Amino acid sequence: MEKVMSLKVEWNKKCYVKVYEYRDDILVAICDEEVLGKTFSNGKIYFKVSEEFYGGFKVTLKEALKYVKQGTIINAVGENVIKLLAYLNEDILDAVIWIGKVPHVQVVK
Repeated sequence: MEKVMSLKVEWNKKCYVKVYEYRDDILVAICDEEVLGKTFSNGKIYFKVSEEFYGGFKVTLKEALKYVKQGTIINAVGENVIKLLAYLNEDILDAVIWIGKVPHVQVVK
């Protein structure tokens, strides 16, 4: 079921960012601060927002913007970080899947 969310970015909201570099790629794992460590399900999929993968450092969405712009692969979980991605390219919303009450998207540039 597709959910609807406001696209207004609240720049002072906090999120976690972790950056991985491998050869020519920069993977940016980013999630809303309130979803880190939680597990979500839609009945078929169980998705854990693991601290190992997403729990790098806490920044505001405004600060996270520079990491997202540098990334060649983005793995994002949570409404706030999805709004940030949509701010850069609204077409990203077409790729969002909802796992329970949380949106998730993977982007390859």
